[in-house]
Amino acid sequence: MKQLSVIICTYNRSELLGYCLESLEKQAASKNDYEVIVVDNNSTDETQAVSKRFEKEGFKVVIEEQQGLSYARNRGAYEATTPWLFYLDDDVLLDDDVIERALDLSKRDDIGSFGGSFSPWFHYGQPHWFGKHYASIDLQYNHAMPLPDGEFLTGCVFAIRKTLLKEAGMFNPELGMRGKLVGYGEETEVQRILRNAGHVIWYDPNIHVRHVVNPERLSPLWHIQSGWAHGRDRVYSGISKGGFAYLSVILFVSFTMLCIFGTVNGMKLLFLKKYYPENWFIDTFRKVLKRLAIVYYNLIPSQ
Repeated sequence: MKQLSVIICTYNRSELLGYCLESLEKQAASKNDYEVIVVDNNSTDETQAVSKRFEKEGFKVVIEEQQGLSYARNRGAYEATTPWLFYLDDDVLLDDDVIERALDLSKRDDIGSFGGSFSPWFHYGQPHWFGKHYASIDLQYNHAMPLPDGEFLTGCVFAIRKTLLKEAGMFNPELGMRGKLVGYGEETEVQRILRNAGHVIWYDPNIHVRHVVNPERLSPLWHIQSGWAHGRDRVYSGISKGGFAYLSVILFVSFTMLCIFGTVNGMKLLFLKKYYPENWFIDTFRKVLKRLAIVYYNLIPSQ
């Protein structure tokens, strides 16, 4: 019996999907131990043609008509026939042993969810100001371990028991990417529910993928919009909700950060050779906008 369902949700990124599926084809793990499900979320490009190039036993393509990553992820879960769901973004390149490592972890009884690490893939080039830290999440752990409270797995390489996803209520359609709308937090909300129920969330940095840096991310403005979206979705997922006192503190911290970051980053701009105006803009405003969004969406929750 297969142990793992690899689920790749995709929307209008047929070229990148092809690269992702090619890296999946090169996995060291036996194809008999896992299945692959591609969920096409209403793509209008060559997604169907690209997917069908890889279609064989244990590989299928389904179409999810309701727009949004959470809808697509939930559809993948319903289609899966195995105990474990392993979600991969459609724009990642897998190390050759990713599925093998995932299969090993899926055999453990003490883990409810697990995930890995990613580094940037500059398929569209790398601007002179764009540091790798703008395109990766470093959890500062170099060994496999259960994640402590307050730490969450990234959604681009994320696995969960199918039964536990159902118990958590599935992925929230109000969160996550919806077409071209930037959104986050659907997998974070699920992890928060699992953790509150006492389940172990496991991190293994050796489950590693390279994640594409899309063209829109090469604009400083995108990083500011991303910060705002992160704050919004922290509220919608229930992580950052509070009353007047809480919001007052967040607001005070935001303006304090603006003053400190603006000054410190201004000094960097003056004296560091490899620190550019784009860095000053992102590093000064991104975290501030995230906190202002938390205040805004707490005050206007219907937005």
